[in-house]
Amino acid sequence: MKRIFLFLILCALMLGCSSLKTSFDYDESRDYSEYKSFALLRMNDQLRGAISRPAAVGRAIDRELTSGFVERGYLLDDEGADLHVTYILSVEELVADYDPLPYTARGSGASLSIEVDRRGTFTIDIIDVATNELIWRGTATDAVEKNNPKAEENIRNVVSKLLEKFPAR
Repeated sequence: MKRIFLFLILCALMLGCSSLKTSFDYDESRDYSEYKSFALLRMNDQLRGAISRPAAVGRAIDRELTSGFVERGYLLDDEGADLHVTYILSVEELVADYDPLPYTARGSGASLSIEVDRRGTFTIDIIDVATNELIWRGTATDAVEKNNPKAEENIRNVVSKLLEKFPAR
């Protein structure tokens, strides 16, 4: 249940690209021109079906990934793909607590103040189907807000930003 709750938070997906941090890791020795087609390894249907909003966000991510790869010259081929594309969503809660002052003006201890921030991470993994090896990974990290009305637009921006670094055909 906690996993689904965290997924909901991330589904509000990243606030905007201003504080978006990206990183990339890939096999530099690989000849990416040999790849022509891709297939999405979709999210676990059980998790998707558990609550309706993550399913909608999952479909939006699938749509953006498909669009991004097609724009880069790859063909969608669920049966005979050269590449499998998958993604991972996670949320980390960062808690900062502050020591209370020993005494307030009234002479008693002050209350403890706790601040919680959420950081979401979205990772795209690309796997060579023939060797079953991870050949490329792009990761974006940003602050996450609950119930973000711009979630779908942010998904588009994050996927686009990550795929900029994947070789086009």
